[in-house]
Amino acid sequence: MARITAIEFIQGMSGRLSKNGGYYFSTDKKSGALYVRRCPVRTGAPTEEQLACRERFAEISALTAKWFAQNKPGRGGDPTGSRA
Repeated sequence: MARITAIEFIQGMSGRLSKNGGYYFSTDKKSGALYVRRCPVRTGAPTEEQLACRERFAEISALTAKWFAQNKPGRGGDPTGSRA
């Protein structure tokens, strides 16, 4: 198998290639190796535990977005953001 060195732009990528795509990029942080892998196929409805995890993630994401909107750099004349 040939060894391919990806350009820096591609090495920084991670996640799905497209919303409907069946592949995603991942990078091994120790070796720097770049992998293209197939997304797992989900079967069946999500469990109660998965739904609870998704709900908690949504709550934390909303709180993070709200905090960042209130404390982003440049607000109130401070170019570095708030100390909090």
